[in-house]
Amino acid sequence: MELQKYMDGKSTEALIRLIKTSTAKVYKVKGSAIYADADYITHAQNGDTGYITVIDSEGLWQNIDGTWTKITEFEEGWVYNIGNAFTTDSDFVEGAGKAIDAGNNIVVCEATVVSSQAVYKWDLLGSLFNMSAWQTKALVSPLTVFSSTDDTATTYASSAALPASQSKTAGTIETCDVAIITGDTEAGDVYRAVVTENSQDASLEDIAWVKLGNQLTVEGALELLSKVCPNTPISDAEIEAMWNRV
Repeated sequence: MELQKYMDGKSTEALIRLIKTSTAKVYKVKGSAIYADADYITHAQNGDTGYITVIDSEGLWQNIDGTWTKITEFEEGWVYNIGNAFTTDSDFVEGAGKAIDAGNNIVVCEATVVSSQAVYKWDLLGSLFNMSAWQTKALVSPLTVFSSTDDTATTYASSAALPASQSKTAGTIETCDVAIITGDTEAGDVYRAVVTENSQDASLEDIAWVKLGNQLTVEGALELLSKVCPNTPISDAEIEAMWNRV
């Protein structure tokens, strides 16, 4: 009788490892970015028009939630659309010194293995991916559901600046009033006030601020719209609570 062989756990892992090694890598589009070379840094430090002054070192930079951030951790297959012309450096498989036009795409690839450790480099994809029609993380057209110009909101520099209490007789903030944050790290964040009587001092009111979302980013906008566009009917208990409070 012919010997029949089976696969145990160890041999199955070996098979999976071979399959994963031979399978083409999946690209993951990460959005637009700036690749800052030495020339870019010089222009940025001089404050020249068209250059981001906060970009102060060579490498990949991306606008994340309104803040230009240097990207230092990558995964194989991540693709970035580069919005500026630049010259490649030694981190590219094509080598250093190649002039690249704005609008090209670069991808993280595993170039070599050194001492059993993968060494990742950039590889030029040219215009394989055209992401010009993609919505970036920052909304191209920010929401204006709430605005200080039409008196639907008050602006504050940061969430830390939101008042936590007020005089019951002289205070101007009411429940459901809206605040918009303007500071760089929280720009576009929207908060709604919940005003209650201070349990220790009847002459004071406590103000709690509930974050609704953000009017400048995709994720923030989705959160905001889900909270300001109710889709659940108000309950009898909520109506009774309002009756007793007002």
